[in-house]
Amino acid sequence: MSKFNWDQIYKKRKQDNIWPWSEVVSLTQKYANLDLINKKYKVLELGCGTGPNILYFLKLNMSYYGVDQSQEAIQISKKRFPKLRKRLKISDFTKKIPFQEKFDLIIDRSSLTHNDEASIQNGLNLIFSKLKKKGIFIGIDWHSVNHSDYKTNNQNLFTIDKFTKTNFKIGQFQGAGVVHFSNYKQIKKYFKKWQTIFLEEKIKYQKLPKKNFAIAAWNFVVKKK
Repeated sequence: MSKFNWDQIYKKRKQDNIWPWSEVVSLTQKYANLDLINKKYKVLELGCGTGPNILYFLKLNMSYYGVDQSQEAIQISKKRFPKLRKRLKISDFTKKIPFQEKFDLIIDRSSLTHNDEASIQNGLNLIFSKLKKKGIFIGIDWHSVNHSDYKTNNQNLFTIDKFTKTNFKIGQFQGAGVVHFSNYKQIKKYFKKWQTIFLEEKIKYQKLPKKNFAIAAWNFVVKKK
């Protein structure tokens, strides 16, 4: 995972969301086989942050587990959900997923995409190993090369690899550490040993305050064969 200090972001409450992300809800509802869910159905969220999606998964009667690099975020989540204290852990999930369990569903909303290409592949290998057979991995808001910030000529940027940049001083990723941008070919390469169920690229063009600024990202649902 990126060495960026997310604790400072959470301490300033800049990422302290309390409502579940709409696409987490919609893609889970559509692809997670909700008819089969009971308390034995295990879901792991990568980059769980301060827990905006936790209540949603608990309402579905899932056994929830969460991991985040930020100690500050995990502390906030544990205060909000004290019964989950043993299931909320601090870890770099590109190197280790600190649970013995196998999962039916793993969720990542815009977390792995804040790493370089090699770290993302390491993380995907760990995810694959932690899923049950036919388990589902849902990825949301993996940044696309069609994003305006990927195409910027900002001279302060530092390029880590072909698709990964850091040190953004302006734009959506100002102060966000490492950012990886994927194209279609790369997404297909990442998931060549998976069954791809759903894949979309979202591109929105902002008119104000910055005219024709493109916000582009990938959503996907893949299954372990």
